[in-house]
Amino acid sequence: MEREIIRKIIIEGQEFVNEIPLIKRPFFFEKNGNYVFVGIRQAGKSYLLYQRIQQLIEEGHSIEEMVYINFDDERLRQFTTHDFDLILQAYASMFNLRPILFFDEIQNIEGWENFDVFSINCYAVDPTSAIQNIVDLGVDLPVMIGEFHFGALDAGLPATGLEGVLSQRDRGIAYRHYCEKAAAHPNGVGCHYFQCYDQFVLGRFDGENYNIGLFDICSQPYPDMMEQIKLCSSEIYEVADGQKEPCEEKADSIPMIAY
Repeated sequence: MEREIIRKIIIEGQEFVNEIPLIKRPFFFEKNGNYVFVGIRQAGKSYLLYQRIQQLIEEGHSIEEMVYINFDDERLRQFTTHDFDLILQAYASMFNLRPILFFDEIQNIEGWENFDVFSINCYAVDPTSAIQNIVDLGVDLPVMIGEFHFGALDAGLPATGLEGVLSQRDRGIAYRHYCEKAAAHPNGVGCHYFQCYDQFVLGRFDGENYNIGLFDICSQPYPDMMEQIKLCSSEIYEVADGQKEPCEEKADSIPMIAY
């Protein structure tokens, strides 16, 4: 699914719902409420969406805040639950606002009813701002980070991956700092380290040969990483519960080397 297609659909949706004529019905919508309209076809569910959008505009909201997407659109035939992040990415590339989302014919997306966690990849020293950005965009869901890692150049491999640090000790510190910062955020529910083993020195299919593993290619653990992982694991639930402050020690960063 291409982001440009989503951009066009968002703009077209704003133009459509802003102009459609309505016979208003006496329905009350709770402020900041989240609704799922269920019923037989042609019962008027879509018109309730249009009415709510126009009500919000009358209350002072901007049409640019509205994101109306009809999943009957043939351009969205290949859309899956993995593509919902593209909607926010496309919107954020056009507007510096918090979107209000209206999805029509959402049942066309297999598995939509199970969409209860928002997932992102976040290669950074601290994931706090990335998680908060999702919240600020109006997504009231737990956030799961699908990928992050840290690499160094002192173990023989020639590339650090997408976040470079000075040494193996720094990789461990960076891991602990990142995980505890994710746990400390109210919407952070987990982060998945990529990956378990270093990549081969000759590279994988696309040339990546990063020192990003918890183990080297001979299945030997990196002791400094293990020490910090054990420490992080021993206190992360207290951090998530607010009983303990997250680790503030930061690793020494270096420019990344990645392909």
